[in-house]
Amino acid sequence: MRTIGEFSLKEIDELSYFDYFASIGGATLHPGGPLTTIEVLHHVALSPDELLLEVGCGTGATTLLLLKSGFNIRSCDINPRMVAATENRCQKEGYLFFHPDLASSEQLPYEDNTFRVVLLEAVFGFIKDFERAFRELKRVLKPNGYLAFVDMHYKSTPPSGVVEELGKIFGNPLPVLYEADWFTIFQKLRKIHWNTYDYPRGNYGKINDHLLQEKLKSEIPDEEKREEVFRALLNKFGVYESALNRNRQYLKYHVGIWQLINKDEVQ
Repeated sequence: MRTIGEFSLKEIDELSYFDYFASIGGATLHPGGPLTTIEVLHHVALSPDELLLEVGCGTGATTLLLLKSGFNIRSCDINPRMVAATENRCQKEGYLFFHPDLASSEQLPYEDNTFRVVLLEAVFGFIKDFERAFRELKRVLKPNGYLAFVDMHYKSTPPSGVVEELGKIFGNPLPVLYEADWFTIFQKLRKIHWNTYDYPRGNYGKINDHLLQEKLKSEIPDEEKREEVFRALLNKFGVYESALNRNRQYLKYHVGIWQLINKDEVQ
């Protein structure tokens, strides 16, 4: 798979949101960062011999946190660049035999009743067929297993143009879900934990300029071209952040955990 240093400026400009972050690596894409992941782990009390499935591993920030914490995990993502980014990130930290799977939440390559916890961070809004995905999540969960989300919901109605702008960035329309919608969707499961947070004011996301410069230095020998690529990447990030910040003023993010008590009753 090509590195970012092999891309032309035109190709960088045309990268999708997910390919962009997979190519630069190192970013944490879900709200709240590691603190919200730790909040999930605190409430599910996973033992070392139990399996956790991370659906939508992104660039591997949570994957690496889970591995370093000693958990027994599997990870998957629908985007091949994200899978490669996670694998590279983990192997650089010494986890040479960890290999995330290329898979969709709607067709998981795992046996029935395998996982004690299934974790999705900033994934829910990108699932195209949730009924099918929910059947799969339910199938791979053990009885009394936990379905955990770190995600977002609207606290007030956003202008249609703001939501449409995000849909264009992400490559597909996004559902407008409120807190009550989450409770309705999972009403047949036992709610274990629900906690909401306001987004901080101002720019929420950022790129580590130093790490990005070091990455580009290893991939692009020519200093002039390296600086051009660096500026192009920063400009593209600025476009994303502007759109995301326009949306965040209408959002909260949350940690939600539900328990699957009776698998046969939940359709």
